[in-house]
Amino acid sequence: MSNNTKNFLSPDSLVALLEFDQNANKANRIHLQGHDEERWEKFVVTSHLNNDTIDEEELRRWFLAKGWDEDVVDKLISRCVDGLTLLKTYDQMKG
Repeated sequence: MSNNTKNFLSPDSLVALLEFDQNANKANRIHLQGHDEERWEKFVVTSHLNNDTIDEEELRRWFLAKGWDEDVVDKLISRCVDGLTLLKTYDQMKG
């Protein structure tokens, strides 16, 4: 992981991201299933709980450097942004 990625991800989020990357079925280009889905959601929730500010372009470069398909990376980044937005809205409404 690049130094930039380490700068915007907390240690817990970095561990969750690495766990997702190392165990994911990268051949599945349609959608995440089973444990891949759970590991991705863990990364997003952990990032939220640690107040990480996700640098989308840096995260995209990191995934591509790890050999992920560009279309899958775009979907993951979109899901990350959407998930973090939803969690932030939930926190605001919860008060």
